[in-house]
Amino acid sequence: MHTATDGEHLRQEIAAISERIAENERALSRLRPSTAAPNPPGVLAAKGNGDAPIQPAAEEHGVYLYGIAGQDPSLWPGELPGIDPDLPVFQIPYRDICAVVSEVPLLEYGPVGLKAKLNNMQWVLSAAQSHEDILMSNGATIIPMRFCTICHTATSVQEVLARYYDRFVAALARLDGKQEWALKVTCDREQLARRVEETSDRARELRARMAQQSSGVAYFLSKKLEEVVAGEVERACAARIEYIHDRLSGQADESVVNPLQKRETAGRSEEMVLNAAYLVAQGQWDAFRAEMARLAEEHREMGFSFELTGPWPPYHFVDNELGEGIDHE
Repeated sequence: MHTATDGEHLRQEIAAISERIAENERALSRLRPSTAAPNPPGVLAAKGNGDAPIQPAAEEHGVYLYGIAGQDPSLWPGELPGIDPDLPVFQIPYRDICAVVSEVPLLEYGPVGLKAKLNNMQWVLSAAQSHEDILMSNGATIIPMRFCTICHTATSVQEVLARYYDRFVAALARLDGKQEWALKVTCDREQLARRVEETSDRARELRARMAQQSSGVAYFLSKKLEEVVAGEVERACAARIEYIHDRLSGQADESVVNPLQKRETAGRSEEMVLNAAYLVAQGQWDAFRAEMARLAEEHREMGFSFELTGPWPPYHFVDNELGEGIDHE
C-alpha cells in the first residue's frame, strides 16, 4: 500500500517524464515502415510520389509496451483497459516470457500525435497513472518499460523478446518477489543549524567569547560563528544521510541514490537531501518500513522529514539497456 497518494508520487515524477519527452521523440523518429528507405524524422509513413509526408491512416495501430513478464494467460486475459481505454491489455508470448502490451492508434501515438500528447501535462499525468496501474494490476513480477515505449508491430516486439531473452529471464529471476520503495528526505536547515549550535563545542566557545568582547569584535566573531555553524551543518547533514541510506540498504537487496529534485520540482518548501530507491524482498517489507519509521523519529528533531512511497514497479533496478534496446520499427 502506498504511504503517499498516487497523485503526489506522480506529481513528483512529472518532471522526470518531461525530461524524457525529447528522448521519446528521438526514439519515435526511428519508427519506419517495413519497406524501402527510412522516412524523415517524425514521419511514420510516407505514401505516394509527393514530397509532403502524410499521417498514418486512422485504422493503423502500433504496440504500446508496458513491460516484460513471465508468460501466464491468466494474468492479463484481455479485459484490462490499456492506455487507450478502448483497446485492452494483452500478451505477446515468446517461449516462457511475454511482452505486456496494448494496441494504440498510430494517428494519435505516432510521432506527431504523441508529441502533442506529451506536451499536455494533464494527459501525461493521467496516462502515467494508467501505465503504473497496469504494471501493478496483479502483483506479477515484471520488467517495466519506460513510459510511452511504442513499437510499430507485434513482430518487432517478438524480435526484441528473442534478442534479449536470456537477459529478460535473468532480470525476472532477480526481481522475483521484490518491489521498489522510494524514499525522499528533506531537511529544514534552520532547525538543523539550531541543533548544531546546541551541541557544538566550537559554537559554544565562540558565543562565550562574543559575550566578553566589544561590539566590533563581537560582530566579527558572529560572522565566524555563522561560518562554523554552516560548515558543521553541511557535515552533519551529509553524515546523517549516509547513515540513513546505509541503514535502509541493510534491509534491501539493492539500493540506488537518485539525483535530488529542486524545491519547485518536488513541490516542497524544504531542501531535498536524499532521493533513493530500494529493492526490497517481500519478506523484508515490514522490517524495512519499521526501520524507516525508526529513522524518521530519530531524525525528526534535527529537522529531517521522510516520505516513503511504494511499492512501485522496479524502474530503478532494471538495466536501462533493455529498454533502450527496443527497436521502434
